[in-house]
Amino acid sequence: MSNFFETIVSFFSGIFSTVQFVALLISGALAIGIIFVVSSLHTMRKEEVLLSRKLILTEDLSSEISSRAWRKIEQRLSTNDEAQLRLALIEADKILDEILKISGHKGKTVADKLSQITSAEVSALREILEAHDLKNQIIQDPEIEIVPEDIRRALAAYKKFFTERGLI
Repeated sequence: MSNFFETIVSFFSGIFSTVQFVALLISGALAIGIIFVVSSLHTMRKEEVLLSRKLILTEDLSSEISSRAWRKIEQRLSTNDEAQLRLALIEADKILDEILKISGHKGKTVADKLSQITSAEVSALREILEAHDLKNQIIQDPEIEIVPEDIRRALAAYKKFFTERGLI
């Protein structure tokens, strides 16, 4: 009978050692996983703080750059020269492109970036799209006849967009 108990104890002690070893491996893997997750969260938090600082600085910088660029556009507007009006429209579209990039809109062209925006986000979206189309017409055919009032209307749409964002 004592042989029987020794066999059972021996059998279970072998299983217990195996279970203990497996449990140790699982515990080790979980500990490494926890360390990795905590480390990743810490790194992500650092990146988030740096990104938020960068965005704040970028917003301040973009606001300053936009204000300066818009003053130049207004100078062009005051000349009433058609060539200057065309340049003002092209410059306004460039500012729009930069603002869309900074805002995180992806795409190769301004049209691509604008396609990601809804009219709920931008009150003058339709007017901005028309202004951008007018700018494209000027770029594609510099000799095209355009009524100066159309350029002024397009620039008013850009101004509304920039003003709503506090950029000018």
